[in-house]
Amino acid sequence: MFTHENTGYETMGLKRIVKEELRFLKAIEKKYCLEIESLPKGYLNKYSVKGRTYLRVVSGTARKHLSMKKTADIEMARQLRRRRFLEKVVQTVSSDIDVLEDMLRRYSGFDPKEIFDGLNKAYHLPQGREKEVLPGFFPQKAAEMKTRSKSESMAALALELLGLEAQYEREILLEGKAFRPDFTIRHPETNELIYYEHFGMIDDPVYYRNMIEKLMIYWRSGIRLGENLIVTFETKDHPLTAEAVMNELERFFGRRAL
Repeated sequence: MFTHENTGYETMGLKRIVKEELRFLKAIEKKYCLEIESLPKGYLNKYSVKGRTYLRVVSGTARKHLSMKKTADIEMARQLRRRRFLEKVVQTVSSDIDVLEDMLRRYSGFDPKEIFDGLNKAYHLPQGREKEVLPGFFPQKAAEMKTRSKSESMAALALELLGLEAQYEREILLEGKAFRPDFTIRHPETNELIYYEHFGMIDDPVYYRNMIEKLMIYWRSGIRLGENLIVTFETKDHPLTAEAVMNELERFFGRRAL
């Protein structure tokens, strides 16, 4: 069962990416629409007379021949070229904005924690455990892990997809202190216990210092990066993605999703 701990961080997902793209596109649309208003109206048109090609400005019913030898006419042509370019940009951007806004209205997004929390309370069972595989190690299914954030729920699902046995927040004693790594994982080939920690607020100075202190204790206790410790990180601007979790686990265990 999933529970929630509010870290104040919005987890990166398709919605956030789309919202950022929308802000960018709307800024372009606004800026270029204003510039279009400042440019001369009309468009450029090439025409031929007796085998010779000429350039003219068409604006409504008016026609004006341009001479590429006159500075004023050259500048007029450049401004009209700029106007046409911006009109095409705005047309494309406006269409993209409509598509993205429609997608946001229709797209709910995949959040396993949110889905589980939305289930009828009858399904919110006490945290379960399977049989004891190793001393003190009771592997759990993703839905049985009381994860505290969406990032942890993504990690729990990734472990399950890779067919890895894991236990959430299994207590260990290091230097006389109790620690609960996010996940304890049984290595499928060696039976060694591997620890996985996710650090979700490393741009917070206090959180960062606590993380370093924890990792130093882990190191002195024989729990070391690249050997029997996996870590992932996120910040407010660079939240964790499911792809990052899968890549890290696949690289460490050398296996693909089942």
